[in-house]
Amino acid sequence: MKPIKLFAVAMAGLALAAVSSHAVLLSDLLQPGATLQQGDKIFGDFTWVGPTGPAGFTITGIGDGTANNLYGIEIGGGLSQVGTGTSDWQLGYSVTIAPGYNYSISDIHQYANFNGSPGSYINITEYALNAPAGTVVATSNLGEGVNYAYIDQTDPPGELNDTLVLSTPLQQVWIRKDISLQTFGPNEYAVVSIIDQRFSQVPEPTTTGCFLLGLGALACFRRFTQNRRS
Repeated sequence: MKPIKLFAVAMAGLALAAVSSHAVLLSDLLQPGATLQQGDKIFGDFTWVGPTGPAGFTITGIGDGTANNLYGIEIGGGLSQVGTGTSDWQLGYSVTIAPGYNYSISDIHQYANFNGSPGSYINITEYALNAPAGTVVATSNLGEGVNYAYIDQTDPPGELNDTLVLSTPLQQVWIRKDISLQTFGPNEYAVVSIIDQRFSQVPEPTTTGCFLLGLGALACFRRFTQNRRS
């Protein structure tokens, strides 16, 4: 029974850790070395630039790792433009597969909650990079407004959700997000209250190989045991 026990232990090592969603102040995550972990994803290297400081904004770990509830973060706090004008924010962070989990990030899913007066404009542009100042490996837009189809020629019209597909899955990705709100009259407004980011993943080749090797070893052990009994 020893080989079966070893196989069971190996499989248990691939199971994801228990998850407890929690909110962290963005101002705390802007401190050097600060991170937030949700399941097997570690979020860090946060940056924030815009007309309002980080006060009042939170980053909450979300998801349980299942296909319909992927691990990610939710950015909470009101971003708004009231009256004629433009407001623009830039949020940056990294997401890393935690040590011990042999996966790579393959897809990044965006969702945002928009509200605004007719004629207002909302655009959220996202870039995924393979290093802090590296190559852009995926990009997408969320938004709505009278001019949005002109901005997002790749998949008009504006939408509340989108998916970035990485051509090569990575164990660490840097996100650069630009949030722009624009209004064209004194009584107009535009608001973004929630932005979600979730991450799909695929096994590393070594993980797949070890898994198949384990299955093969178990099959050989079973045949060996059956032959001895016969």
